[in-house]
Amino acid sequence: MLFGFAACKKDKPDGPDNTLPPAYAEKVLIACEGSLGNGNAALSVYDIAADSVYTDVFNAANQQSLGDVLQSMLLAGPDCFLMVNNSDRITVVDSGSFRIKGSIAVPKPRYMLQVSQNKAYVGELFQSKLAVIDPSSRRLIKEMPLQYRNVEQMMLWNNLALIANWDENCRQVYLLDTATDLPVDSIALPGYAPSAFVQDKEGHVWVLAGNVFKGKPATLSCLDIGSRSVLRSFTFPAKADPIKICRNNGGDTLLFIEVNYDGGTDRNGVFKMGINQSTLPETPFIGCVANQYFWALGVHPQTGELYVGDPKGFVQKSSVTIYSEAGVARRQFSCGIGVSSFCFK
Repeated sequence: MLFGFAACKKDKPDGPDNTLPPAYAEKVLIACEGSLGNGNAALSVYDIAADSVYTDVFNAANQQSLGDVLQSMLLAGPDCFLMVNNSDRITVVDSGSFRIKGSIAVPKPRYMLQVSQNKAYVGELFQSKLAVIDPSSRRLIKEMPLQYRNVEQMMLWNNLALIANWDENCRQVYLLDTATDLPVDSIALPGYAPSAFVQDKEGHVWVLAGNVFKGKPATLSCLDIGSRSVLRSFTFPAKADPIKICRNNGGDTLLFIEVNYDGGTDRNGVFKMGINQSTLPETPFIGCVANQYFWALGVHPQTGELYVGDPKGFVQKSSVTIYSEAGVARRQFSCGIGVSSFCFK
């Protein structure tokens, strides 16, 4: 692995931040949170064919800063919805030109789930409610009260929305009817504080849960949504903190990041796990060196390549490394501060 990284194509100097990629280019959109309270969030773009990086396309297109903490983003048709968490708004830009098309005032938006052309759900940090917005008219329709705080990631399953409340007192996944926006059922989990979902090739839904800072160990559970049952569940070691779960393109392998906040290499890096494995992986697929951790993970939907982001402590430009499916490093480049997620366009 180390030899492969040493042999990969190294980072080249960044281009000027006042340039924009060609509208026709195959792009990887990169959400960069920035450092909390400094208003330096950025939307970076990697032009795959040209092998070029644009570190702040929002500023280049609009001559203004994006705001404070770009938590996540969602591509929906020609629009890109940017959850600017600490600025209490969703900024909507054209996904080709990156020019502002509008904004929606939502307190501390986290993640957005589009359920139809005229409806989307948005989770709110610290709140026991869910925002319902109209993405086409870019307006807030209503806010739905929930039992628990901190809606994180959501997922569609037929006409239901799966809701993960990252609340240390919550140990259920709630199912909302997308026609009425009301909870209609729930699935009890072995662990507390669900945060993210991914669906495998067999149609089962894996849910990541836990809050190690609040004394709730991390768990990974496989759910059968139709029967409302837990098929299997795994508990991580006491200090393990898994985040950013996703899957490979074949749907038979789960990928996630584990973070060691103490600066060590134990349980630190990108891990992979077959959906039929009987135990959690103990060693990383792509490891971190001492005093390093990863914060972003994505899989290219055509090539299967892994995009892995190192935030470098949220105090300088981040780095992104592209790996083959076999874990060989192929390319590395810099982007904005606090890289957190990827969208492939």
